[in-house]
Amino acid sequence: MKKVIILLLIFFTNSKILALNVEDIEIVTEVLPPLSYLDENGNMKGILIERVNKLREKLKIKNKIELLPWARALQNTSKKDGTMLFALAKTKERENIFKFCCVVFKARQYLFKLKSRKDIKIKDYSDAKKYSIGVVRDDIKHKILEESGFTNLDIANSQELNFKKFIGNRTDLFAANELSLSYQLKQINMSINDVEKLVEIKGIDPNRYIAFNKNTDDKVIIKVKNALEKIYDSEKE
Repeated sequence: MKKVIILLLIFFTNSKILALNVEDIEIVTEVLPPLSYLDENGNMKGILIERVNKLREKLKIKNKIELLPWARALQNTSKKDGTMLFALAKTKERENIFKFCCVVFKARQYLFKLKSRKDIKIKDYSDAKKYSIGVVRDDIKHKILEESGFTNLDIANSQELNFKKFIGNRTDLFAANELSLSYQLKQINMSINDVEKLVEIKGIDPNRYIAFNKNTDDKVIIKVKNALEKIYDSEKE
């Protein structure tokens, strides 16, 4: 009889955990304007913040989005059960670490230079290896460029710091998507016309995903996927 009671307790406890799991998800991302950032009043803003907050409302997720340095966001999600991360590029290595849910954004990644930098001359992709490139530690651009034999990478903890180095001529090239760079330039009264798009970074899937800790129940991931499909259609972007 005692064993039966213990088994029933375990069953009902696990059922409760599964029932609450979606609502109790912890959500992390990075500071990457205009996708996710804090405004002058300390409020979270951005295209992806709005999109994921609609998802939170639909699924009644209690925890607010947490903004972290990208490397820490990756680490937290890989180590902590019940954690959801956005927006993550998919690689074979990452598929062994995370469960990928669904596309939440699309972004092609390029190398840019300031138009004023007449000394930088790039005719093809390999020419970029001659110049310093600002990247965020452990993000997809860092990983892909490193794997492609780029050794001149200037690694920072955030894209904001990379941007400051780029504008201040402390790095030669800037790795980014056009939307984010355009926003950052606008903040300092510059425009996308002040930079030159050189080459697309090879080997990067433009899709950016919502991903989960590897131990996340597939039922939770399906719920998130189904809810997001009612908010965002990646095929129309």
